[in-house]
Amino acid sequence: MTDVQKILFWLARIIASVAILFFLIFVIGKVASEISVEGLQLKIEGLLFLLFLIFAGFSTILSWRRPKLGAFLLLISGLCLAIFSFIIGARNKALVALIIGGPFILSAILIYLARREQRSKALMKIE
Repeated sequence: MTDVQKILFWLARIIASVAILFFLIFVIGKVASEISVEGLQLKIEGLLFLLFLIFAGFSTILSWRRPKLGAFLLLISGLCLAIFSFIIGARNKALVALIIGGPFILSAILIYLARREQRSKALMKIE
C-alpha cells in the first residue's frame, strides 16, 4: 500500500468517525432534553436519524476490514441520511442534506479511490 492510499484510507476513516461522533452528540443531547418525569418520548424522526447513524457507524467499522463493502455501505448510509434530512428539513434542504450526508459520501468516495489505485497497481504487476 502506497503513502497516497494510506492517506486516503485514513482520511476517509477520520471524516466518517468525526461525523458520526458529531451527530451522535446532537442525538444524545436531544434525547437527554426530551426525558421527562413520565419517561422518554422519542419522535419518529429522531429514532430514524439514530438508526441511520448506527448504520453509518457500522459501515465505518466494516470499512476497516472490508474496504469495498464498507465503502458501498457508507455510500448507501450517506445517501439515506441526505435523503432523510432533505425530506425532514424545513429550510435550505439541499444544504442540510449535503452537510449531513456529505461526510459519509465523501468517505465512501475516498475509500473507493484508494481501492481503485491499489487494484490498478496490482493489475500492472500481473501484466
